[in-house]
Amino acid sequence: MLLFLALIGLSMVFARVATIEMSMLAQFFALLLAGAACIYFSHSCMLSKREYVELLILALFGLLFTGTAVLCNGERVYERIALAWGLLSLVVTVLSAHGLQVNSSKPSGASIVAWLKVRWPVMIIAAIYVVAYIPNFDLWVKGDSATYYRLMRELPNWNLSFDSTLGYAQLGGHYAYGFAVLNYPISLLFGGSLFGLRFGHLVMSCLAITMIPALLRKLFPTLREVYVYGCTALLAFSPLVFGLSAEFTVDAYSLYLLVLISFFHISRARILLGAACLAFIFTKEVNAIVLCLYAVFALAYEIRKSSVSEFVHNGGLADALMFLIAGGFFVLVAYMQKSSAWTTSQYVSGMNGLGINGLYIVTKVKEMLFMNGHWLLLAISVLTVAVWGRHGVTGSRLHLDNEGYVEIGRGACRAGMAGAFVGFVLYSLFFVTYVTYRYIQPLILFLVIGIAAICSRSRRSRCMDCLLMGAFVFYVGCNFFTDPVTQLLFKNLDAGNGRVITTRTFIEVNNEASTNERDLKNYLISNAVVYNRQYLGIERCIESLIADVDNGDMITVLVPAVFGDQTIRSTFGSALDTETYYWDAKTGNIVVDAEGQGLPELHLVEFDKGEKPPITSMEDTYVLIMPFEDVSGYLECFDVVDTVYESSGVWRFGLAKVSGER
Repeated sequence: MLLFLALIGLSMVFARVATIEMSMLAQFFALLLAGAACIYFSHSCMLSKREYVELLILALFGLLFTGTAVLCNGERVYERIALAWGLLSLVVTVLSAHGLQVNSSKPSGASIVAWLKVRWPVMIIAAIYVVAYIPNFDLWVKGDSATYYRLMRELPNWNLSFDSTLGYAQLGGHYAYGFAVLNYPISLLFGGSLFGLRFGHLVMSCLAITMIPALLRKLFPTLREVYVYGCTALLAFSPLVFGLSAEFTVDAYSLYLLVLISFFHISRARILLGAACLAFIFTKEVNAIVLCLYAVFALAYEIRKSSVSEFVHNGGLADALMFLIAGGFFVLVAYMQKSSAWTTSQYVSGMNGLGINGLYIVTKVKEMLFMNGHWLLLAISVLTVAVWGRHGVTGSRLHLDNEGYVEIGRGACRAGMAGAFVGFVLYSLFFVTYVTYRYIQPLILFLVIGIAAICSRSRRSRCMDCLLMGAFVFYVGCNFFTDPVTQLLFKNLDAGNGRVITTRTFIEVNNEASTNERDLKNYLISNAVVYNRQYLGIERCIESLIADVDNGDMITVLVPAVFGDQTIRSTFGSALDTETYYWDAKTGNIVVDAEGQGLPELHLVEFDKGEKPPITSMEDTYVLIMPFEDVSGYLECFDVVDTVYESSGVWRFGLAKVSGER
């Protein structure tokens, strides 16, 4: 731990020194001094092999982080700062490799083949997830994802200075520094393109998925392997993970980092635990509540189950230090930025602040308990516990697992997850913000752990196998259809070939929550229909329509303002605030990363009934026919030449070619 803190301090010092004009000889001696200090601390602290591995992982990420900055960013980054960080990371890497060699009493003997023989099921799950994720690369970003994407495209301009950090790495006013750091190398390597950011999202999701089996085994040693991988697949292909995988937001990263925190905690990997806690708490502000209660419940369990001396000896004090460091940094940054951050600047309003709103609480409870098949998972869990009771569960005491992790550590992690769940429920119900489905993404981790806990204590394995198989098929199917309970409890919109759900129940008007139907109508589509993969059909429809009318030139699409001034933003995404869309005929996709590629522009113009569209020519001009409302009134002032329609899933859109005004 001292070495880790020393490295942070030294890297900051030498990052500062590296900006001063000094000879190469002076820089060489400065780096030698840093290396000597690292060696001294490593030997004095007597790091274990595991701690060397943890430092090695962090150091390699540091090399990736700074190496991409130097190679890809050129003069826009203070190269000497990046060089200092990179060389210090290299020193740590060398030290860690040396430590691994010194502390190894004998070679491991485990080969890649042997490793795959044990873990091949999770590799198959991850491979299926990757294949299923591939279509996301062709999708444009919509709603809040477009906002994050636009800000992440600016991230390569980050010059590692303090002021620049507060600017570029604070996404949409969020303290999203952990989110930004995780995406910074990918953003640089791929030039800030959407493909690169989606690739980074895929890597993080696969990392979390592959860690779930190990986490479940450590939490529940009696859990059968079929349940381990069944629960893993349940998480990976749930509507809250795979169903929202096309979205690029901080909520998914919060889920992935919570998986890492629980895994590092139960594995006693305290250096990585500290890094994961910092990344988690600096991805979304409300994560501070989750982490705080995770720490309180976990540490309280350890203290209750052991004496003070045992608590210190077993590493409880080190765990507490990791949580305190993360919390301390968060409080410090929150205080420094108290006047400009996303939450603190809006606490005075009726949105994005702590409060009690009955309608909001009811809507969030409906989302958590019933939406997208959650009701079936909960019903099976409740009925299993109620019907089987104490006669249907094993009574044997949990034993030590093969890797030697003691029961007290396992219990502390379980208690921590219970605390995290309490924190999640508290901020979900009493932090009043927009009713958006992605905000409850961490819920799936708690659901899976709860189901695993029931399965680990069950004697009636055949019955559980049938129940879980049926629930899995139904739940995964909820990625592509809306179950009847969800349709009954949430608002519906006509999508042409069916109906879609909207979670929007109120909006912000003059800093207050409003349920006025006229105001609410403008936001029924924006972000509110993003609840499973059904919503992706909207862009497939529009892309098919553009392909039908494409002639190689700029296409003008007049969009009836059926949702007021939010119609284009709702249908195409808020990236249109500052971005221009283009049509790529080769791939058949609407793209935003096309500057200088010679692709024709897709010119979108919003207009209202009786209003003259602000365009200079009617050549290659079309009116978008949307299923939400009768748009015949918008077509009355034009001569309609031809009309084409396309369908995708429940969605059906049309384009009416118009030749001029009547």
